[in-house]
Amino acid sequence: MPRQQYRIVLALAGVLVSLGALVWTIHGLIFDDAIAFRWGVVIVTASIAGVVTLLNLSTGDGR
Repeated sequence: MPRQQYRIVLALAGVLVSLGALVWTIHGLIFDDAIAFRWGVVIVTASIAGVVTLLNLSTGDGR
């Protein structure tokens, strides 16, 4: 059980990182900053993939 709690906390951290990167991506779009936009998209994609992986591992449906 404690192991699942760590995964949920890490997934929450991933969601917060994703939201921050999304703001950074929008900032890059508004102010025409290509570097901020590209890295923001990369970080959003990686953090969403990490969150999905962490939450799928914590379901524990016995398969």
